[in-house]
Amino acid sequence: QVAKIKTVHVPYKGGGPAMVGAVGGEVQFVTGTASQVMPMVKAGRLRGLAVMQKQRLTSLPDVPTVAEAGFPDLEYKTWFGLWGPAKMPAEIVTKLSNALQEVLARDDIRDQLDKIGVEPAPTTTRDFELMYKAEYIKWNKILGDVMPK
Repeated sequence: QVAKIKTVHVPYKGGGPAMVGAVGGEVQFVTGTASQVMPMVKAGRLRGLAVMQKQRLTSLPDVPTVAEAGFPDLEYKTWFGLWGPAKMPAEIVTKLSNALQEVLARDDIRDQLDKIGVEPAPTTTRDFELMYKAEYIKWNKILGDVMPK
């Protein structure tokens, strides 16, 4: 919509089949996570057109951002979170958060994640909650009431 081009959504049962569809010529382009597309880009089977975030990925430095392609307001980042029961004690939340921060700070872990196109961005529990709430509002405006609260 932002690019004002007509597209047809072709549903696949996951990222793997979508990549096969793109490589096999069933579709003209595919949107996927860096970890899904990177093996195909590195192998020369797919061409990276743009990453949908504000800065280039260190794992795909030659692929421009959508902003560089002329769409500065378009951004979609894949993120992962660690979730627990609603009534999890605060000391357990803190302990898990600290352990995750330590693991994601390790060079060997960061190197392994970089190889699959994942750039860790650890944050505090509070900042994660604020980010999730902002994502909830953003995507429910775009897609309707689809995200869990």
